Amino acid sequence: MFFYEKRYKEKNKKYLKDLLNENSIYKLKRGLYKWNELEFDYSNEIIDVAKIVPEGVICLTSALLYYDLTTYIPSEYQIAIHRKSKVVLPDYPPIRLFYFSDKYYQSGITEVSLAGNSIKIYNIEKTIPDCFRYSNETPKDILIESIKEYMNRRDKNINKLMKYAQNTSAEKLLIKYVEVLL
Repeated sequence: MFFYEKRYKEKNKKYLKDLLNENSIYKLKRGLYKWNELEFDYSNEIIDVAKIVPEGVICLTSALLYYDLTTYIPSEYQIAIHRKSKVVLPDYPPIRLFYFSDKYYQSGITEVSLAGNSIKIYNIEKTIPDCFRYSNETPKDILIESIKEYMNRRDKNINKLMKYAQNTSAEKLLIKYVEVLL
């Protein structure tokens, strides 16, 4: 499991140095580190994130990773909250908030159970159009990888996918990708 130092904000540099001093991670090369003994557990940290932002919903690349639609491991947890919410975040874990309007925030929320904890996450068909809507935040290679992985799933529901994309900035682009992959 890898992560890139440059993606961390200034406040997390101390945490990175602490991890190096504790031998929890080791430096592979400038800016690239690896967890020792695979002690990092995405599921455990996502439970912590859900407790830190209880009204938040796991979204974008964090949700893609949960659904195994990407091999990319985000350097921060991406959480959707209602546009009018106010949240104070701790220094760690790195969390990035996305403020969604009612139209985008309410639809597609599902609850999953991780280690006996209930976690709110957008369903798979909502996650993909959201990533396309935030294409400036989601690199193109991740968008392509995620839509290819989705199209290979047996449980895909293209009608539901297009319903979530309907009347958004993602609609036209998503239609093109789906048509090519069908």
